[in-house]
Amino acid sequence: MEKFTFQGNINLPVEQIDLYDWLINITENDYKSFSKAHRALGLTKIDGVEGMINVESIGGNLLVQHYKIQERQNHLLTLYSQKSDAYLFHLVKVAVGVEWKMSVKKKDGASSVFSCEIGVAYPNKLLKIASLLVAGRYFLRKHINEEGPLFAKSIEQKFGKCVGLAELL
Repeated sequence: MEKFTFQGNINLPVEQIDLYDWLINITENDYKSFSKAHRALGLTKIDGVEGMINVESIGGNLLVQHYKIQERQNHLLTLYSQKSDAYLFHLVKVAVGVEWKMSVKKKDGASSVFSCEIGVAYPNKLLKIASLLVAGRYFLRKHINEEGPLFAKSIEQKFGKCVGLAELL
């Protein structure tokens, strides 16, 4: 699996952050605001398994991802789309596996380190070579570096508003 990662700071203690809560409360408008590539988002629950379907256009290729939540903790969230529909140049349909992993770790008492990682599993070498030919790595790095900081900012804004009663007194 080829992986692409963004890391950035969130000015909140790790104990104040719940990635799952953030994810399931994202609206389609929120999702679209995180990247020019984002087209649509829908949350799903199939046979008791939560997930999401999202649509994005990266480097001239349309992607429809059918994520299922694989691991769910306050500070770690892993989603996997076993067969994302990738339409090369919006025409030729192929299936790839995509993993999306987010985590927050304690940096110090007042801040955290946010990581967002995308992994792509190509079903064969030919498809991996095709991805290289259309600059897939470049566009995936560019995409994660666009959405990652905006995810972190959104998380900080959502949980920064959570003030306990003891802090108000």
